[in-house]
Amino acid sequence: MKKPEASYRVSYRIADAEQVHGVAETLRKLCAVEMAICVLRELSKKKLAKLHLSNITVKCHIQDFSVDTERQLLSFFRCNCTNRQTSQG
Repeated sequence: MKKPEASYRVSYRIADAEQVHGVAETLRKLCAVEMAICVLRELSKKKLAKLHLSNITVKCHIQDFSVDTERQLLSFFRCNCTNRQTSQG
């Protein structure tokens, strides 16, 4: 399913620019290109209208990115701590 991927890509661009509530002019074109790449592969322009890009959706996606990043970091640090304890012991 390409619609969620497109929505996540746009959310990522917005988060990366640190402009969650007021999308800058320059981001609009980048976001449109991201959506087109994901959705138009299926040759269906109607699917663009179904993308969920409300502030709430974008906020949820950004929170998903944060949670995922936190999990990866915690896993990395746990692994490194375990390896250090094993090599010192």
